[in-house]
Amino acid sequence: MKVNWSILARELGTLIDSQNEMGGSDLGIQVIEHLLGSDFFEQAVEHYVSGEAGSELARSVLLRLRPWSGMKHCYAIFKASKNSDERVMAVELLPYVGDRRVLGWIPEFLADPDRTIQNLC
Repeated sequence: MKVNWSILARELGTLIDSQNEMGGSDLGIQVIEHLLGSDFFEQAVEHYVSGEAGSELARSVLLRLRPWSGMKHCYAIFKASKNSDERVMAVELLPYVGDRRVLGWIPEFLADPDRTIQNLC
């Protein structure tokens, strides 16, 4: 894969002016997420939640990168799934792959009628 870093920097808004730009590990993760696509991370979450072979490998990738799209997908599963086990697995994954952005969801997890989800917090 050939990456045009100048165009990518413009797309992600990291250029301050013609001489300066922003960097850092958070921006690095954004670039990886941009290049791989949110579907990649959403599929990793779904595979982990399914418990199929390779689920720990998917979790390892999510753990290392902590992509926002993965965190949001865990939350979406929690909100939408009718399967209690899927909901529990999605919330159980968040402490490993989430960052400070998930803290706002904790009151909702604590208020959930499923005691297993409450206890994960």
